[in-house]
Amino acid sequence: MKKLSILLMFCALVMVAQAQKPKKPSISKAKSYLAKQELTEAVEMIELVINDAKLSTKPDAWSTRVKVYKAVYSSETPVAGVDKDQALELAVASKDKVAEVEGKGDAGPFIFAAEQDITNLYNEILNKGVELYNGGTYEEAIGYFETLPKLNDEDTVGYTYAAQVANEIEDWPTLVSNYQALGRMLKREEFYTTVLQIQKDVMEDLPGAEATIAEAKEVLGDDNNNINKYEIDLLILQDKIEDAKNKLIMAIEAEPELAVLRLRLALLYDQLASNERAKEESNAEKLAEYETAAGDAYAATLEVDPQNITALYNYSVVFNERANTLLKELEEMAGRSINEYQKNE
Repeated sequence: MKKLSILLMFCALVMVAQAQKPKKPSISKAKSYLAKQELTEAVEMIELVINDAKLSTKPDAWSTRVKVYKAVYSSETPVAGVDKDQALELAVASKDKVAEVEGKGDAGPFIFAAEQDITNLYNEILNKGVELYNGGTYEEAIGYFETLPKLNDEDTVGYTYAAQVANEIEDWPTLVSNYQALGRMLKREEFYTTVLQIQKDVMEDLPGAEATIAEAKEVLGDDNNNINKYEIDLLILQDKIEDAKNKLIMAIEAEPELAVLRLRLALLYDQLASNERAKEESNAEKLAEYETAAGDAYAATLEVDPQNITALYNYSVVFNERANTLLKELEEMAGRSINEYQKNE
């Protein structure tokens, strides 16, 4: 009996020692755990692998890590210590590491496999988003669409779909953030002007609109006519007209060779004239003052930059609008339209 007790104690000690023995990193074991969907064990093993000095130089190690974290993301059963966002981030980072370690650009077999895994994950997420959208679960669908750019930083599909769904449910902050991302990526004006219209007219978020204008100018350049008009409109809404004019005049004095500054001043006067013209009872003196000032500022712009298309076009428009204003004043004085006058003559 004593011998049996000693034997049992010895077996227990052996089992404890084996349980406490560090696991040896192995790519094949990580693959085996993955094949059996033992994802907690697969994660533990693949992390041992990529932290091993020798195994971490093998592209197969990183390619396997892509597969492990792709499976973790797709699994309906949570894996302790790794949420879906982390799994996605680690899968993408591992794909990039495959290319670095393999050193064959896009031609290596391991990077090809890793990229295919990421593409499959992309399609899985896209299809899930579409499924949720078709089922009327719009907010959750947006979440899936907004995940897509994390897999491909050049992707526009996710931002576009998320913005479209946000527009349908009038989720303006989400639409704004996705259109801003598209504006940055594609460097296209229409995304920024849509954002500005929503921020100014729908959300009434003037500080947000100011930030959008600053970003748009950085991305599109300072001389974008439509963005400049929104900037001027904001200044008018905030009753900062004199401040804006003074700021522009001082900037022009400091850097007279910059046509863009002269153009901004012209656009400011042009917008003031446009606003005055739109009133039911416009002030003729103010309108004439604004139109004249706009024309002078456009002319000054052309002195510095004779080929400035915006100034050339708007200068001609100013003359046309001034002619229409004068014609209207003449008709009011005469008590009849020019057409009636020509008929009678």
